[in-house]
Formats: sequence, C-alpha cells, structure tokens
Amino acid sequence: MLGEAGAGRGPLCPGEPRSQGNDRRSRDELKANPPDAVIITTQWRAADIVMEMRREGIAAKQILLEHQGRLIDFWHDPHPYALPPM
Repeated sequence: MLGEAGAGRGPLCPGEPRSQGNDRRSRDELKANPPDAVIITTQWRAADIVMEMRREGIAAKQILLEHQGRLIDFWHDPHPYALPPM
C-alpha cells in the first residue's frame, strides 16, 4: 500500500492487525523494490493514484481494484475509474 513519502511501514488502517496482510510501503521503497501488484482499495481515486505512481516513477506489473464485487485489472478490465484522456 502506498504511504506518504518517507513514511515507515505500518498497517493499512489504524487498529487493523498486521496479520491481515495489509502493509503500507513508502514511495522510496516502492521505487527501489517495485511490487508485482498494487491493490487500490479506494477505487474512486484509482486514476489519481495511478497518475501519482507514474509521476513518482513507481512501476507495478499489475494494478488491481474492486469493482462490482470482483477484483479487476485496472488496465485490462472495463470499469468507470479509468485515466482521463490526455
């Protein structure tokens, strides 16, 4: 999970136990160790997050988000959260 610049690692949500598997990573760590996949949990911000990843030079093999009860691929599956036309 993308955290604030320079932020340490920690749980996704306050009070959520680490055993849930959600982990926040700093931008620097994501740049140095690109993730295989990024799961965007706030789908209404998906385009903003993808643009921020591009701007920051963070690459991921796959970007996933929940849509209509399914986990979908941001780039390959239809959804209303696409990047705006450039």
